[in-house]
Amino acid sequence: MARPDAEYEDDEFDEAARRTEELRAAGYAVSAHYDHVREQIVVSLSDGTVMRIDPTRTRALNGAAAEDLAEIEIMGAGVILYWPRLDEGVSLSVMRERFPPEGGVRRHETGQ
Repeated sequence: MARPDAEYEDDEFDEAARRTEELRAAGYAVSAHYDHVREQIVVSLSDGTVMRIDPTRTRALNGAAAEDLAEIEIMGAGVILYWPRLDEGVSLSVMRERFPPEGGVRRHETGQ
């Protein structure tokens, strides 16, 4: 059966799949929204922790309008956040280093 990614070598595809699984093991995004009051992006992770991202502290999102930040898509099996209005995406692994998840904060505590 031909895969839609046939232009990639099997080794490249397998490596990408392995890397995605490694990233997902650290926790992946299950929901994301822009908090207009706190002016933060709030990402709920699969392990129940919450990541709060200050967009002014990221090169890709700094200066973006609130309505552009509010439209967020979760991609790459939950390891990439994408803002289609800005045509910008960020990896959760990069964001996790800059904005560590709040341990013990559960999704139901975020007011969602």
